[in-house]
Amino acid sequence: MNELKGFSSVFLTRDNQIVNEIQRFFEKKCIYPHFRQMDSMEGLGDILRSNEWDNIIYDNGMTNVDLLEVLKSRERERSSLPVIVLSSEMENDNIADLFKKGIDNFVSRSKYDRLLDAISQERELRERKDQSKKYKNLREFSNRYELVRRFAGGVSHSINNMLMVILNSAIFLKDDRGLLPHLKEDVEEILNAVQRGQSYIRNLLMLAGGHQLNMQIIDVNSFLYKLADSLRRGVGGNIDINVTRLQKSVEIKADENILLSAFSKIADNSKYFMPRGGEFHIKTELVDFDSQDEFVEAAGIKAGEYVKFTFSDTGVGIDEESKAHIFEPYYTTKGLGIAAGLGLSILYGIIWEHNGAVDVDSELNKGTNIYVYLPVFKRDSKEILMPKVSEYAPKKRGSVLVVDDDEDVKNILIRVFSEEGFNVSSAVNGLGAIVMLEKMKPKDLVALVTDVIMPNMNGVELAREVRQKYKDVKVIFISGYPDNDQEVLRFENSIFIQKPINRQDLMKRVKEFISGEESEIS
Repeated sequence: MNELKGFSSVFLTRDNQIVNEIQRFFEKKCIYPHFRQMDSMEGLGDILRSNEWDNIIYDNGMTNVDLLEVLKSRERERSSLPVIVLSSEMENDNIADLFKKGIDNFVSRSKYDRLLDAISQERELRERKDQSKKYKNLREFSNRYELVRRFAGGVSHSINNMLMVILNSAIFLKDDRGLLPHLKEDVEEILNAVQRGQSYIRNLLMLAGGHQLNMQIIDVNSFLYKLADSLRRGVGGNIDINVTRLQKSVEIKADENILLSAFSKIADNSKYFMPRGGEFHIKTELVDFDSQDEFVEAAGIKAGEYVKFTFSDTGVGIDEESKAHIFEPYYTTKGLGIAAGLGLSILYGIIWEHNGAVDVDSELNKGTNIYVYLPVFKRDSKEILMPKVSEYAPKKRGSVLVVDDDEDVKNILIRVFSEEGFNVSSAVNGLGAIVMLEKMKPKDLVALVTDVIMPNMNGVELAREVRQKYKDVKVIFISGYPDNDQEVLRFENSIFIQKPINRQDLMKRVKEFISGEESEIS
């Protein structure tokens, strides 16, 4: 049993003396309770709806508050708050009647050691119930998934057979020299429809676990570089993607391309629920489950060490009803007129094939967290060394803000600076950069990396705005135009870098400039 340090109780009694006695008893044992004494039902509904209290202690000697009314109120509010009855000595039959009415525990007056045990027991039971409830949706879908998987596999097989006939029949028609010209367009439409059907079946097979995986040993941190780069290209410029990597090298066994596709479905879902932009954070950590862990049983996975990927967004969140169905095929919360698909169902199927698990936590208006657990791959005998990402890579270099209106160029710069150890934020124009700066910590910003020619606000104008707030920040102008812009050349504490430039030369100049080894433009 967990050691009790303190608790919060609603004490339904008019007897101030007993409250004070119990308070002193617990404090002598270095346990510090918080009691809210009440002598009526007023306000009890609010208490039952909140999560602030550990229990209700009901003084059975009260005459103006009926125990049955307390229990009925708890039932109406669907509360799990335990009710402990404190009473003078009673016959066993009478105590049994109280339990039949719905109380959780009974303690005789003055037996405060027994009250301490009762409070500890009820807290432990409640924690177990809350933990069980937490994994209820996961457990239920894990149990249903085998049926879903078999159904998807059976349907895929049947449809593939039909597509085989339609596809080859259409090809025979297309190759028929006697086919009337106006019918050739119809045949092309049939072939296009078959292609769409094949794509759909591939998705169903991912859900069913019926496709061939190209399993390889993958370093998690290296994989995260690729994932972040892929997601930045897909979600657009109004969503800021941040990644927290592991502190050491850890490997998993996975199909890298399939995994990238699966994780992109999480980002696509988050993007829909952040129409005005927001933040998407990927965090990785190591967790170790033993065989007694309830999550292991609920998710249907083996005990052991896992990499936990947490995908967090700042979207509108998911209600409790939707959370119970989020991984089901064709379930959607996207409203009328939006096609329901297999996105998160496919994610579940892919992770299941990798012997992992998926869970979700969300509240309305508070964003969503999707958790993916993948087993750590253990090598025999040799220590795993961290891959050398770059010749110039430092352990930590601070933050840079990359601004370029060309998405492809911006993504390349993000990848280069990220792999060199910088924390990178980005924007597609000057106005977006100013908004992004509000989210950054001033002391961490070491450089502004900006294109020169951009719509609405050019690079020099942006650099002036940034300097008003961050006087010491270094500015790196990167442009495809020649370095003959006098405003750029005269800008203090800056350098100009001509596009195109390879990553080694770019980072050599950046490193020298930031460390003070390269002369700035004056």
